[in-house]
Amino acid sequence: MKRYARIENKLVTDLVETDEELISQSPFVVIWADVTNITEVAIGWVATFFNGGWTYAPMTDEELRNRAKEKKATLLHAAFDTQLMSALQFKVDAGVATPEEQAAFLANRQFCIEVSNIEKQPGYPGTINWPVMPA
Repeated sequence: MKRYARIENKLVTDLVETDEELISQSPFVVIWADVTNITEVAIGWVATFFNGGWTYAPMTDEELRNRAKEKKATLLHAAFDTQLMSALQFKVDAGVATPEEQAAFLANRQFCIEVSNIEKQPGYPGTINWPVMPA
């Protein structure tokens, strides 16, 4: 039985035990690295290719904060884009929003508030309970 780490964007995203040999489809997108003989590796760790082999380490607080900032920005941009594309803010301000649109606007606004406050969560940046974007 072999153990493999799935590496995406220099992060371990999955660990799999299998009798089959896993081969990377494209080394630039997803890499399956054999970690059978490596005892210290976990999902979320940074993977670095050095001297012909992979090394693994937990993220530093700085790396965790940087990743959180990136994800925060991505989520807020998506929420703002949703509001802009559906003109929710304009409809609410003009008083022409339907009850469903008003509810969607409020849910989107609450989502943005929760995302903007992730730094206040206990355990940040190591543990973040990311809010779910409203449908």
